[in-house]
Amino acid sequence: MKKAPILYCIFNRLDVVKETFKPIAQYKPEKLYIASDGHRKNIVNEKEQVDSVRNYVLSNINWECDVKTLFRDENLGCDTAIPDAVTWFFKHEQMGIILEDDIKASSDFFDFCTTLLERYKDNECIVNIQGTCASKEPVCRDDYVFTHRSGTWGWATWARCWKNIDFNMSDWPSVRNTSLLFNVFQNEFMAAYWTKIFDDWHYTHNHITWDFAYSYHNFKKVLSGCISISPSNKNLVTNIGYSGVHFNNDENSKHLGWNIDNLNSSSMVHPKTCCIDYNLTNKIYNKIALNCAKKYSEEFNKPLKIKLLENFIKYCILKLKSVFANKKNIIRVNRLKRKIIEIQDDTVLLRLYINILKSAKKI
Repeated sequence: MKKAPILYCIFNRLDVVKETFKPIAQYKPEKLYIASDGHRKNIVNEKEQVDSVRNYVLSNINWECDVKTLFRDENLGCDTAIPDAVTWFFKHEQMGIILEDDIKASSDFFDFCTTLLERYKDNECIVNIQGTCASKEPVCRDDYVFTHRSGTWGWATWARCWKNIDFNMSDWPSVRNTSLLFNVFQNEFMAAYWTKIFDDWHYTHNHITWDFAYSYHNFKKVLSGCISISPSNKNLVTNIGYSGVHFNNDENSKHLGWNIDNLNSSSMVHPKTCCIDYNLTNKIYNKIALNCAKKYSEEFNKPLKIKLLENFIKYCILKLKSVFANKKNIIRVNRLKRKIIEIQDDTVLLRLYINILKSAKKI
């Protein structure tokens, strides 16, 4: 099996790069693309730090390899430098693996990505392959699951998927009050969590990273049948970047340092169908993602929660016209909205949402 090309994005952290470059050197890719943002002129000694990282990587490529570099003189910032590097990468390659300098991969991560890149290269419904699995326990017999979540802590994709991404999220204000995130996650807390993230990203313009806009782009594609891939039983990457643009507080650092496992790609068990199994996906993400989502959703005021629930009810009406399109059932929905407005307890509100979901599934 031909090894997939790798894009390795570096900057100024030599100690981190010494750890994360080891698995790449052990894998010995045939093609290696190295992208480095320029130093910030207002940071003392950063030019020397950036140069030392570049020199270290180049001097430790001790195998036969086609190496291409994108070493910038000016600093673009993470929100621009990484997407630009990926765009540069896919001008040369049709598919490949992307690693930032703070992501340490297991030895089997590369074969996992290469196998699935080749397997699904002609399936335009698959948009992302990630190495992260947050579950500490096996969740199914298959070695990976299809999910709505496009991860970027060690990931792979195809050039066909890296097109027409609006990194300004220009349509977020019009999408915000629709049922999009409900439909993607089928979970109120997760919808509230991502609504807050996208609000912060879009309205504050504090763009220290790029991947939220990438996630948003792929969330919108979920409703048209596009999905991502995540390991189901083994975590193949970990983030060791305890300092830097991605992590600069205690809350975020809780998610660093996950253990990494190995997975024999030569005997990989593939799912029988290409569709999201929400039960399996929730088993993988619930512990971490739902806890975060609950924390963030507590910051939402009640009217917004009501609005989210109402949007979901509207979605049920639109999607299930044959069931709801009579006067009697529309009256019932209106009564339900009035009940929602009267609810003061968030737990009751969540229970009501779950019951609505269950009812919609039964129909």
